[in-house]
Amino acid sequence: MTLFETTADHDILLHRRDDSFINVFDRLTVERINDFIHLIALQGKPSTERNRGRREAFFDTPFSICIERARYYTESFKDTEGDPQALRMAKAFSHYLSNVTIPLHQHDMFGGYPGGKIQCSQIFPELCADYLDDDIFEEIRNFNVNPVSISDREIAELKDMAPYWRGKSLRDFFENHKPDN
Repeated sequence: MTLFETTADHDILLHRRDDSFINVFDRLTVERINDFIHLIALQGKPSTERNRGRREAFFDTPFSICIERARYYTESFKDTEGDPQALRMAKAFSHYLSNVTIPLHQHDMFGGYPGGKIQCSQIFPELCADYLDDDIFEEIRNFNVNPVSISDREIAELKDMAPYWRGKSLRDFFENHKPDN
């Protein structure tokens, strides 16, 4: 089935058979963009049952924020106050690897993901923590296209971490050491 046939079946009409994805995308309303992305995903046929399962998991799983890295780095940094920075980073990484959730799914070729969830973004408070207590996490849950999944409990935990990181992140260090300060 071609893009033309698939989209015609779903009332997203192409004017010409050779219409590009970009031209079709430009004509879509916000409500239809996710449908269009799924239609593009249907164009290829997975070669094996495992690939089909992996593809379905990828497209059916909402994007999320994983706060485990921020949680375990914060715990470790609190415990290692006064140690050299390189040692603190190494201990934080070790603490993270010892505690992070490793999701295993039947269709995966390898175990685990960069975060503790299938499709997620991690938080790096040691680099920049300015946003931890902002309302941005409430806002991203309400995006019209591709809302981000994060629970109220996780948002509260991030806001609890924010005071610890004020003035201690790498961004804060550079801001305080700029020549014009």
